[in-house]
Amino acid sequence: MNFFESQDKARHNTTQLLGLFALAISFTIAGLYLAVAITIAQGSTTIGLWHPEVFFWVTVGTLLLVGSGSLWKYLALKQGGGAQVALSLGGSEVFAEMATDEQLVFVNVVEEMAIASGVPVPRIFVLADEDGINAFAAGFTTNDAAVAVTQGCLEQLDRDELQGVIAHEFSHILNGDMNLNLKLIGILQGILLIHLAGRLLMRMSRPRYRSRNSKGNPVLVLGFAMFAVGGIGWLCSRAIKAAVSRQREFLADASAVQFTRNPRGIASALQKIAGYSQGSSVLAPQAEAASHLFFGSAVASFGGRAFASHPPLNERIRRLGGVVQFRDSTPQEVLAGAASVGASRLASGFVGSTSTQRPPEPANESDARMAVEDIAERIGIADEKGIAQVRSLLQKLPPGLRSQLHSLAGAKGCVYALLLNDDWDVRDRQLSKLKETEPQEVMTAVVEVGALLRDLDPRLCLPVMDLAVPALRRMEKDNCQLFANNVHQLVMADGEVSLSEFALMAVLRSRLTVALGGELNPAVKYESVSDVLGDCLTLVAALAKAGHESEGDRVYAFQAGVDRLVRSGDVTVSEQVRDGDRLPLFTTQSLDAGLENLRRLAPRGKQAVVEACARTVLLDGRVTVEESELLRAFVLSLDCPLPPFLNVR
Repeated sequence: MNFFESQDKARHNTTQLLGLFALAISFTIAGLYLAVAITIAQGSTTIGLWHPEVFFWVTVGTLLLVGSGSLWKYLALKQGGGAQVALSLGGSEVFAEMATDEQLVFVNVVEEMAIASGVPVPRIFVLADEDGINAFAAGFTTNDAAVAVTQGCLEQLDRDELQGVIAHEFSHILNGDMNLNLKLIGILQGILLIHLAGRLLMRMSRPRYRSRNSKGNPVLVLGFAMFAVGGIGWLCSRAIKAAVSRQREFLADASAVQFTRNPRGIASALQKIAGYSQGSSVLAPQAEAASHLFFGSAVASFGGRAFASHPPLNERIRRLGGVVQFRDSTPQEVLAGAASVGASRLASGFVGSTSTQRPPEPANESDARMAVEDIAERIGIADEKGIAQVRSLLQKLPPGLRSQLHSLAGAKGCVYALLLNDDWDVRDRQLSKLKETEPQEVMTAVVEVGALLRDLDPRLCLPVMDLAVPALRRMEKDNCQLFANNVHQLVMADGEVSLSEFALMAVLRSRLTVALGGELNPAVKYESVSDVLGDCLTLVAALAKAGHESEGDRVYAFQAGVDRLVRSGDVTVSEQVRDGDRLPLFTTQSLDAGLENLRRLAPRGKQAVVEACARTVLLDGRVTVEESELLRAFVLSLDCPLPPFLNVR
């Protein structure tokens, strides 16, 4: 499955999850009603078991209790996303400027994987009190994701093994598993609440002294019924988690090999868990509720494989090509056959190449179409070539730049420096505006970071800005809004917004969705491209303008993109648009509005939009810096992670 198919599958899984939830609630209502009806019928031969009014109130009470519990948990998670889960499990956030050597390796691996796969660098946590080898990724979208590892993971794994584990977690980020997993926590909390409420009623109604009056205590009976039925619901929740999670773990293992082309890394990590005294256990009280998030089994499996949230270790290792051996086995002995494991097909073409040479023009329309398909297939995919390229980039950054980007002042200074105008009069106005709202520390960073960025390859502006995003996310909402206003003023200092400036602002706005109070993971509103055709045409027109100098070439590229949209499905375009000799008019405001609407398009529709945009850009076989940045900005704004480094001229 490609990224868009995975997103559709995640939507389908969510529907299935809601169906299982409804079934579990139905059984819970039936069990509670039966317990109440039997209590009422005790001691009477004339009273039956069917009482409509009792059934009504049992149903209402159960729905209120379960619904309020699930809603409370969901809203609590919604406030903090993946960070909320990490903190509830005893995690501490890791900042690069204060990290230990072990933590810094972890930070570097996460940054490399994030930039190579086109997602924002997630917040990074360590569960310092956990000696087991484990990790998880959590969040509703890539923009509020967090990645966490246990202290045992840092201490017991080498860099290749850690990279395999993190690649596994990034698969969950890219395949849409995180959103489903957090919904699962919220939904199952409501079922568990029945069990907890029953325990509370039993304690409250327990008599202090034994007496005849304590027999048949209806509150005690109700509490026991809720406790017992809730316990069955808890077992159902374990079964639901097992059904949802196990197959996704196999997929994530395979994706980790695809990402890194190194089956030894993840297989050896699994082998170490198998032979380690602490295994992958997590002792935090909240580990049970979050057990399906983890890389390995975090809690003991009650009821055997039927209720296990993860497949057996030996099966996971076998599928990766390894042989299960336990203590004192070296990775070479354990994974003798792992080197022969074939990774999944990786997309080739214009993305992921380190060459700066101009790519050859497509020999015919079929070749150009293949390049477009390569772009669409690369959405949500990281590979070892891209990871190595990002690692090389980070190593070649000017000394001191990376440490600057890890501080808030340096991160803000980086964004401001990227927006400074080449015209010195305009630049003076920009700096004067900044001084009105920013402290001296930030102004100094603008100068220092600007000097470091002076000779930076223009293709690297967006990847470097991605390194600044984690620090920018630390801002409170009001400060983040002030920062966004400053960015807007810098852009408007010369009275116009270039497409490159628009691209940078669009990416920044997407990355800071949470900090700016924007809507995460908006619900699908449009199923077909035809519902948002005007917005699609606006994006295609902007890309056609960005990459071509003559009006004739722009119109030709625009028409190629429109043809791609028409081929995608039920889209009808007027002859005036398809055969016209001028581009449709658009503004940066219409681009903003169009991107916001297209975020609510179904995944398959987004794929058609991405392919149309890619067709417009790749028609002539060459990609300019401006085209590359604008294409990535559009795709990222649609919540589709596109890796960097398209070939440019």
